[in-house]
Amino acid sequence: MTAELALWALVVLPGVVGASLCLTGYRSQRIAAPVSVLTAAAGLALAAVVAAAGPAVEVPFVAGASFGLAVDALSALVVVTVAGVTLLVLVFAAGDVTGGPARFHGLMLLFLAAVLVTATATTLVTLLLAW
Repeated sequence: MTAELALWALVVLPGVVGASLCLTGYRSQRIAAPVSVLTAAAGLALAAVVAAAGPAVEVPFVAGASFGLAVDALSALVVVTVAGVTLLVLVFAAGDVTGGPARFHGLMLLFLAAVLVTATATTLVTLLLAW
């Protein structure tokens, strides 16, 4: 896996899994905690990969602006820290949250995706979209 692909997977994986957990609702109550913890663990592994490699990607988004992500020294530290803290919160919540775990875990993963995009944004359009 290339570093650029790992960067895309880092921001897309928690967003897609989080949205699917939120949308499925009560049908995914039993699998919400394990799925979210595994997704956060995969996110932490991807964060370590992109922190070491420091990739940058950019694609056209709207006329006159592009959607750009990059990992520099500061964002590498933030990405790994955010992924690690989110994993710890989800592990704790797996045993503690009793009412609506699918929605909680889904929203936590969506929050993780938004913070990761915010930390790695290189253009104003990307930053405002994630914010």
